[in-house]
Amino acid sequence: MFGWYLRWRHGKGFGVHSPFAFDFLRSELRAPRGYAYYDYDSLPESDIYSRDTMRLLYRVLLRLRPQRICIIGCDRALADIVSRACPYARQASVTEADMLIVANEKDAIAAQSQAHLLILPPYGRTKMRLWHSKLRSAQRGMSFGCRHSRALIFVANPKLPRQDFDIRF
Repeated sequence: MFGWYLRWRHGKGFGVHSPFAFDFLRSELRAPRGYAYYDYDSLPESDIYSRDTMRLLYRVLLRLRPQRICIIGCDRALADIVSRACPYARQASVTEADMLIVANEKDAIAAQSQAHLLILPPYGRTKMRLWHSKLRSAQRGMSFGCRHSRALIFVANPKLPRQDFDIRF
């Protein structure tokens, strides 16, 4: 009954006691209205994802700055955003990547990795299985998102405590 209220409350930053999580929520996941990054106007349009989802991906990539990225189920606009946000990052295999971006349901894999994980909708069985597997196996790091979010994001940082934030953004 109060699940929607708790998601809304945490999504605004209330009740979030981690400085990293609060800043990540307020700066990247729920950027203030009217606030724009310098490159927003030139970001490519995607046939699959909304403009807001593409902007979210861009902000998260700029914040985390992975050096090795594995994109699973890539479309042209997604690859362009990754190359703009992380121009020095290189494509890597699943096992050696710093960040996994899962866009395609049929290519989603259940690989256990210590990398950041970003799952884009639509969320099918395979993607949700991968998400829950990551949450169960992680010793450190924070997860952000729920089934109704624009993305499911796991920040794998050994300095962060293990916390899950069930929010909608």
